[in-house]
Amino acid sequence: MKRHFLARVGTTILAVSAIVIFPALTHSQTEPPGGANHFGDIADPSVWPISAVGTLTIPWHSNLLVQCTGALVAPKVVLTAAHCLSLAGQTTHPGNVHFSASLNRGVPLGHSVAERFEVPEAYNSIEEKSLTKVGADWALIFLKETIPIKPVPVRTVSRDELRMVSGSESAFQVGYGKDRRYLPSIARNCKISKTPLESVIQYECLTNFGYSGAPIFLAFDGQPAIIAIGSRGNADPQHPNGLACSASEFVKKVAEILQGE
Repeated sequence: MKRHFLARVGTTILAVSAIVIFPALTHSQTEPPGGANHFGDIADPSVWPISAVGTLTIPWHSNLLVQCTGALVAPKVVLTAAHCLSLAGQTTHPGNVHFSASLNRGVPLGHSVAERFEVPEAYNSIEEKSLTKVGADWALIFLKETIPIKPVPVRTVSRDELRMVSGSESAFQVGYGKDRRYLPSIARNCKISKTPLESVIQYECLTNFGYSGAPIFLAFDGQPAIIAIGSRGNADPQHPNGLACSASEFVKKVAEILQGE
C-alpha cells in the first residue's frame, strides 16, 4: 500500500485459507485524477497520537517517488512497513528515506532523513504472496535528527482482547494515502480480527495506496497504542479490506530500543 508515481500496478489477488491476500502494492501506481474517493476523515495533525504519524518519502530516480506512512515509536525511530524500502528487488539507501511528521497541508511539524533502518532477517526470504510475508512486513527507521513529538507506545493484543475489540469497534487507524496527500486521514471503528497466523491481523480501515505502514491504534486504559501496521489491501473505499502485521512481531525490538535510551 505504499504510493508510487508514474507507473501502474496489477490487481491480482490470491486466496489463502479463506483469507484474501491483496497485493502489497510494491510497484508503481499512477496518481488518481480527482481524489473523490476518500478513505476515512481528515484528522487533526496537531492532536496526539495523530501528530506522531507522518509520511515516508523515498525518491528512486528523477521520475519516481515512493510514499508510505510511518509512526514515531521513539524520539528518533519510525515504524513502517518493510516493503516500503525496496523496489524491484533493490533496497534503498537510508539517506534517501525522508520522514515528515504531523504533515498539515504539506507543512510538517518535524522532519529528518534516515541514518539506518532494520527489517526482519527472514523478510526477504519469504515468498512474496504468502500470508507469512505480511507477518514479517515491518521495519524500523532510525533518524539522524530527533523529532520533537511524543512517540506512540506499541502493544500486542491477545485473541480474547481482539475478539472484544472487534465487537466494540474501538480501534482506529491514521495514515497518509494517495486520496489525501497533505493531510492525515483517520478511519474510526475499524473492524479487526485474527487470521490463522498470530503475526497477521485482518482489518477494514485505510487500504489505499500510501497507507502501507499506517498504524492501527487501540486504547488501553485511555492510552492509545499501536497494535498493528498496514501491509496489504485493496483500493476500494466501499470495501476496504486489508492485512496488517501484528505488533507481536516488533514489540520486543521496540522495547529494546526504548530501554537503551
